[in-house]
Amino acid sequence: KVWVSSSQDEKIEKARKMGAVGGENYQKADFLENLAKESGGFDVVIDSAGGDNFAKMIKIMRPAGKIVFYGATQGLPSNLDLYKMFFRQITVQGSTMGNDQEFADMLALVNQHKIVPVIGQINPFSEAVSVLQGMKNSEQFGKLVVLF
Repeated sequence: KVWVSSSQDEKIEKARKMGAVGGENYQKADFLENLAKESGGFDVVIDSAGGDNFAKMIKIMRPAGKIVFYGATQGLPSNLDLYKMFFRQITVQGSTMGNDQEFADMLALVNQHKIVPVIGQINPFSEAVSVLQGMKNSEQFGKLVVLF
């Protein structure tokens, strides 16, 4: 079961139409608590923002849950509840793009399971600046492709 967060309710609704069980707007102060109530907690969370919400994620994890993060656009958390992490046996895993073999394995998985990414828009390189501006303003839904 997939749950999502977004800064826009319209994007959450699009994700629901695509199969997500539910979601919350992360601009609401209690969005993680609401997600936890609705879902019953999480086995895996994938995060790119970091910041103080990262520390709050530990509270919504089920025992032996895993938080995977690949960015820190909101900066570092001001504190982490290490007690809760070890009592619940929470794993925190940082991730980058991986090595060549991991990329090949990912492509094989995508092909095997016929996973199709959501493409938000495809633009020529001459429009790259406006594409980046749209991303900065959170206008996109799906991947942005720039053709060279």
